[in-house]
Amino acid sequence: MVPLCLAPETFILIAWQVLWKYALSKVTTMNVRGDAVRKIGFRDIIDMHSPFEPSTGFNKMQYTVDSTGRRHSAFRAYLPAEVVRGRPNLHVCINVVATKVEFSEGSDGTISAEGVELESLDRSLKRIITARREIVLSCGALRTPQLLLLSGIGPISHLREKGIRVVRDTPGVGQHLQDHVIIQTTYNCPLSDSLYAMVKQPTTFLRETYNYLRHGAGWFLCTLAEVEIFGLSSVINSDGNPAMLSEEQRNPYNPANLPDFCVLVAPIGDPSIPGVDTTKGVLSINAGLMLSKSFGNVRLRSTDPRVEPLCDMQYLTAPEDRAALRAALRVTNAIARQLREEGYEIDPVRVPDVSSDAAIDEYIDKYIDTMYHYTSTCRMAPEDDVRPGVVDDELRVHGIRKLRVADGSVIPNVPAAHPQALVYALAEKCADMMRMSAEPTGWTCDGDAQSRFYAMINASLSRFNLLRWTNERARYVTQHAVVSSGAMQTTQLRVMSEQQNKQYSSVRSKPVGQRTLGESWVALPARTRIQISLAVTGIALAGIYLSDQLERVLPPPADKKPLSEGAAKDVPPP
Repeated sequence: MVPLCLAPETFILIAWQVLWKYALSKVTTMNVRGDAVRKIGFRDIIDMHSPFEPSTGFNKMQYTVDSTGRRHSAFRAYLPAEVVRGRPNLHVCINVVATKVEFSEGSDGTISAEGVELESLDRSLKRIITARREIVLSCGALRTPQLLLLSGIGPISHLREKGIRVVRDTPGVGQHLQDHVIIQTTYNCPLSDSLYAMVKQPTTFLRETYNYLRHGAGWFLCTLAEVEIFGLSSVINSDGNPAMLSEEQRNPYNPANLPDFCVLVAPIGDPSIPGVDTTKGVLSINAGLMLSKSFGNVRLRSTDPRVEPLCDMQYLTAPEDRAALRAALRVTNAIARQLREEGYEIDPVRVPDVSSDAAIDEYIDKYIDTMYHYTSTCRMAPEDDVRPGVVDDELRVHGIRKLRVADGSVIPNVPAAHPQALVYALAEKCADMMRMSAEPTGWTCDGDAQSRFYAMINASLSRFNLLRWTNERARYVTQHAVVSSGAMQTTQLRVMSEQQNKQYSSVRSKPVGQRTLGESWVALPARTRIQISLAVTGIALAGIYLSDQLERVLPPPADKKPLSEGAAKDVPPP
């Protein structure tokens, strides 16, 4: 695997488009919605990762699958079975919680991370795992600052308030919390155009199960959102249609053109929303805030690491955030209006009144929700920054030796994109830098290139999960992804490539004849797998049907009365 800053990825313009067509051919319900988006004024973008496309436009949501159409998660990419089984130096501890990081102080006053204290969930065992070289925290943007605070690294006033011994006063820990928020609008649509059909119609579920198992096609390969739009709120008119972009607004290299909102059109919604006709399909058109200007914080609720931290999100405290969401909701309304004008059957169930900003704000306040894209609580920035940083440009915690952070918490500001690929790239880069510090002679990336890489991240030029790096002599784009054998494996990222893995003696091949349950299943003939799957599905559906019939026929238990006779309905806790 070539170091990130030396890997020009030509597949962005060539191979990716081929893979894109492969993915698009699996989806059967997006065409009519895509046409509506196009007609209100958004242009098609073949590849949202392309450095030559403007920020405003739409495409089919990209996702991570392998060549068979199966989800290719980080777990599958980084911890395949052969790596887990073949590495005696890999230990995965389950049913334990990290309680704090242990430190030592040298005679010169330097502080070093020496180990991590672990405790079993039932509190019966406690152990300190020491590190010969480095410790990396990857607990996410909510739990990483919690662990640092519990370890004595954070704002001194908060540590003293909780009675925690201060190891180092680091004001930025837990600050600058950011997120993407989403607001759903819900419609009824034809049942045949909604994934809800697989819930309402057992025959549809069986059909799509067969299509997936036999042909590797069908609805099981759909993304939750069929169409995704990225846009600038400043170019959205009052009717929700985008204005014509100027030449400067089409420049993807200008940070001012980073999209501040998104719209996700999904062939499914919440059927429990009051007013939904459950005999029809459910469609949601969702407005999202991408470039938030609001900042929250994470603080300790308790010194017990099992207790969730206090997260003050401070959503929409910046006026720019409301403006972006208003524009996004007006776009959702424009898409639905265009569909109706074309004669498409779409009935509003829960939608905003877009006649005034006040009416839209009322809807926003009532239905705002998180995308779970938390970032920036241990941001990469200098300690004397306006918003103090926690890690330096090599992800090392300021003032602490042998301790790094590699997760979404180090991103300086929430990216104007889904953060998945950016987090993977950060983790890969962290691994490369750790190898460089341990084996300096094996590194081929010059320091000047690293500086440009970090400058790029700090400038938040990660539009559409793309990390950009500008060379002084030529401008080109790098994206840390691996595409192999024509398979759409955009998350097939590893600290070392398979060839490099083979060079290590600790990697042992699997004994001949030994198979996992999954491998045994794949080894069965296709017809046998289909027959077993259909049989299991039929048994499950029959069980559900019989259970429903028995509930209709049998009287209720003696100690329970029907609701019509005054029995109290269970009320969920607030």
